[in-house]
Amino acid sequence: MHDHLRGLCAQTLEKWGGTLLECNGEADHMHLLIELPPTVQLSILVKNRKTVTSRLLRKAYGKALARWYRQPVL
Repeated sequence: MHDHLRGLCAQTLEKWGGTLLECNGEADHMHLLIELPPTVQLSILVKNRKTVTSRLLRKAYGKALARWYRQPVL
């Protein structure tokens, strides 16, 4: 799941003109080092990235995540 999330983050950042420089984390959180053009508002990018990756991870790993998440959130 971690590798899938890394790929989703890289794809999302590319669409915004950014680059994923480094990605690591634990079972319950991630750390991302990113590079963005100065025209991108960080708060909007983070909101978009969290929404998109949450939706796609729940779609791909719904049965595995249902054990911990009863609501459609991640």
